[in-house]
Amino acid sequence: MSRDRTAEFSNAIRSLQGRHVIRAIATQDPVRARTIQSYGEFMMLARTIGKNISSTYAKLEKLTLLAKRKPLFNDQPTEIQELTYMIKEDLGSLNSQIAKLQEIVRRQNEAR
Repeated sequence: MSRDRTAEFSNAIRSLQGRHVIRAIATQDPVRARTIQSYGEFMMLARTIGKNISSTYAKLEKLTLLAKRKPLFNDQPTEIQELTYMIKEDLGSLNSQIAKLQEIVRRQNEAR
């Protein structure tokens, strides 16, 4: 069975082109290359945080629906507890990712 992997290929090409641009700039202006690399690092982490927020939001929506339903056989409390645990873990991870993002911004501001 074949699968369309065009998007993956495009992402790989963009990634390689970005690295090539940074190397080309590094030979001309190392300060500018570090700035671009730092910006890229910031954007990648911000994108990851955005995806994780979206995922956590979906889990919160599911938890809301589960909490509003009246259980027929009382089998949902375990599912609610598991989902609550997963959301807490996600929030902890998001907090650490945001701290990393703040550190990147702090380093960028110090470099200026």
